[in-house]
Amino acid sequence: MKRVVLLLLCVIGLWSCGNDPKESDEVSFDTIAIESEKDCDGLNCPLIKIDYPQLVTKSFAVEAINKHIEQAVVAVINSSPKDQDTSMSVEEAVNSFKAEFTKLRKDFPETEAGYEARIKGEVSYQSAQLISLKLNSFMYTGGAHGYTATRYININAKNGEVLSNAQLFTNREAVVAIAEKQFRAHEKIDDSVALNDAGYWFENDKYQLPLNIGFTNDQLVLFYNSYDVSPYSEGPIEIMIPLEKIREYLAYF
Repeated sequence: MKRVVLLLLCVIGLWSCGNDPKESDEVSFDTIAIESEKDCDGLNCPLIKIDYPQLVTKSFAVEAINKHIEQAVVAVINSSPKDQDTSMSVEEAVNSFKAEFTKLRKDFPETEAGYEARIKGEVSYQSAQLISLKLNSFMYTGGAHGYTATRYININAKNGEVLSNAQLFTNREAVVAIAEKQFRAHEKIDDSVALNDAGYWFENDKYQLPLNIGFTNDQLVLFYNSYDVSPYSEGPIEIMIPLEKIREYLAYF
């Protein structure tokens, strides 16, 4: 009987050690860095500076998560609106970006326009359930000015799937109501004034959450890039909502 009890305790002990929640909650990232040649000035070759995180924690869906992160970086380099349209690697996208510049120089040797790609990726929030990635970028391929943008990607840390904005909330309507109040307060718009009358571009003059939604340890981030709901000259709009105000409506907190 003692042997049975001892064996049972050993089995329980091994099972507990193998399912230590603290161990499974650990998320670790390395940084991948890509830069243009040292003698590059943006005119003789494109200026490139790209940094993005790479998950190294073996207990998570490493391959799937890293693939989504790479696809997001490639989408920025290619100016592609959809990650699924990008089958190439980051290195291939960078080489393609360089090739486009070389072709421009060959076809129009008199042009003084340069190419520039600056991308900074960072993990703004991480837990055993959710990874929120923030990508800041500046792209210039000629024209009056370059384009600066911020993008958020939310990934289910358990299975590596990219989450849609709808999947982030258990009660989207409640979040929209809170967000509109925060938006109006941030932009100093009275409740009696229609949003589009105040100079914004909301469809049907109805407030909408942005495409880019992210998280920090204590905030929900709503990020409107230039042209999303207002002219380029107005710049981006970033709305921060404390998680304590909306935690009951969040699916992964």
